[in-house]
Parts: sequence; C-alpha cells; structure tokens
Amino acid sequence: MANVLGDDVDRTPCATIATKVCFMTALLACGLATAQQPETLRAASNQVFATSSDWTAQNRFVELFVGRRHQDYLESDHQRLTPNGVLDTETGNLDHLGFSVRWQGATNWLLHLQAQRQSGVTDYNGYMQAGNGTLSPYRARTGNTSSQISLSLGYAFNAHRWPVLSPHWQITPVLQLSQHQWDRNLVQYSETYTHSNHAAGALIQWCARSGTVLELLAVQGRTQSASVSVPALGFSADQPGGGYHQWQISLSQNMASLSDRNALIGWQLAAHYSASTFEHAASLTTNGLQAPPNQHRPSVWSLGLQKQF
Repeated sequence: MANVLGDDVDRTPCATIATKVCFMTALLACGLATAQQPETLRAASNQVFATSSDWTAQNRFVELFVGRRHQDYLESDHQRLTPNGVLDTETGNLDHLGFSVRWQGATNWLLHLQAQRQSGVTDYNGYMQAGNGTLSPYRARTGNTSSQISLSLGYAFNAHRWPVLSPHWQITPVLQLSQHQWDRNLVQYSETYTHSNHAAGALIQWCARSGTVLELLAVQGRTQSASVSVPALGFSADQPGGGYHQWQISLSQNMASLSDRNALIGWQLAAHYSASTFEHAASLTTNGLQAPPNQHRPSVWSLGLQKQF
C-alpha cells in the first residue's frame, strides 16, 4: 500500500536485550555444569562423534541468537500506473533476536521450535498519490517491527537407522509450519501484515570432526492465510497466497572440544545465514483500497549460543 514514514518507529534495542539474556543464561548454566561430574560429562562431550553416530546428543539444545536481518520488500504495479512496474520497495537492515529449542528423540524423531523478532528502520522508495490519483516519486524512512514463529518436525536417517550412510552424516526430511507478522509504523497510520507458511524439505548435517557440525536446511512450500489491516483507513483484506522457499546454512562448534575448562562442557557456538522468498497476490478492492501483489526476500545472519541438554 502507499506509504509514508512515521516517527513512531519501534527502536527496541534487540542486541542489548540479547546480551543481557546471554550473560544471565551463561551464569546459570556454568553453575549447573560445575555442579555435575566434570570428567564424566567431558568424556560424553568428546565422545559425541567418536563414532559419529550419537546425533541425538548433538540435536538436543536450547539456543539464543542475535544478528541482522536485511529487509527486501517490493510491491508490484499490476495496474500499470508506474513506468517500471514497481509501486514501492522497502530495503534496509533490522536488529534480529531469536530463541530456539531442538530435540531429537531416541527413536530419531526431531522437533525444532524457533521464535524470532526484528525491529528497525528501512528505506522507502515509491510514490505518493494525490487526491486526483496522480503519482509523485517519494522517498522516506519507515519503522518496522516483525516476528516469526516456526515449528519443524522430521524423522532422522543416520548410520544407525540407515547403514548406507556414513556415520558422519544425518539426513532429516522435515515438515515446517510458521506464522509471520509485520507492522509498518507510518506517519498517518500503521499497517499490519500477517500470513502463515507450510513447507517441506530436508535438514542435512555433516560432522566434519568431533565437536564441529555443518548443516544445511532447505524447504519449499506456499504462503496462506495472508491478510493486511489498516485500522485508520477502515481497510482490512485477505491476500491470496503464493510461493515460499527458504534455505539456511549453519556451523556449530562444541566449546569443550577446544578448551580444558569444565564450565564449557555442553556449550556450543553457532553461526547461521538464511535467505527466503515469499509472495502474495493482490487483495480484493475494499472501500476503494487494494493491497497490491508483493514479494519479500529477507536474509538473516546471526550468531548463537547453544546449551545442550
């Protein structure tokens, strides 16, 4: 929809919050680790991939991660009002904060729950529409707050369950469901976009050496239940869904395998990079207003601290 910048920008300091939470979590976990039997835990930690078969231990953790999300949003001009076929774009970097829990059972079923939030300001490049319908080029800065929650379910295949695989590999077909919300904070009004995704794909993990795991997640599906709401204009409409795909590459390192410190047993550092694309078709016209077709192409990099359990 046509857009102008609002000064009521959500500038939540995600990185500051994440730092405090990481610090408090680390203090608590270090105390718990010290209270356990260090040598027994260290032996278990170093043995995780001694035979590269204990993927269950690798895939049981909680994680807190922070980073940056690059917003790349485009609204298409399906009514041929603009010379380049684009109504507007929103681009820029947002603070990113997330939390996840992954659990793989003894029967090789795997669950992964993620919750993420972003906030910040992006660059708007589009048009202003006058009362007579005339469009004039317009640039501004837009406030954004967005959140996502996703749940993945899969069944893991490794050398224990599928002997044809090397012990260094695990392949998990997954089903993924997710819910998304995006709030645009503008001068005259605010817009709220929501949608859900359903997708299928695979999580591929490779144990490069004891304590070091590289993984790739790739899923593809569709968006559904998309809607846009602008209360100040009395506008609310559904948007037909479109294609959705995502891929993510991650590298995790068991800290105990790099140090003799007992307090590091069960802790892992992780780095992630992901990119996705999802789209929606135009809504029906309501009260003379219509949400145009749009496409999102966000990418995220983040650093995480994981605690195995």
